[in-house]
Amino acid sequence: MLRNHSNCMSNDLNELIARKDKLEGELHLELSSDYNELMKNLSESFRDMHENSVQYYKQKANEELDKMEKNIQSGNKLSAINQKLLADTYLSFATTI
Repeated sequence: MLRNHSNCMSNDLNELIARKDKLEGELHLELSSDYNELMKNLSESFRDMHENSVQYYKQKANEELDKMEKNIQSGNKLSAINQKLLADTYLSFATTI
């Protein structure tokens, strides 16, 4: 009788452990899925931020080149040099970020 009772408790305990292991596995899959989704969203956000930053600096460089062109045409060499330096800076930012 004692052996039978011990065997029954062992089976119950084994079932509980198996259930716990199964649920832990399911939780791990859920967490992995959530983590993967989060990392995907972060990656997309960083890519968008990078693209927006590159676009911004390209636009700023283009504006400075337009000003530089006008200053060259009007003979304003000092301002043209200033616009060249700014355009160089913006282009450097656009290519290094």
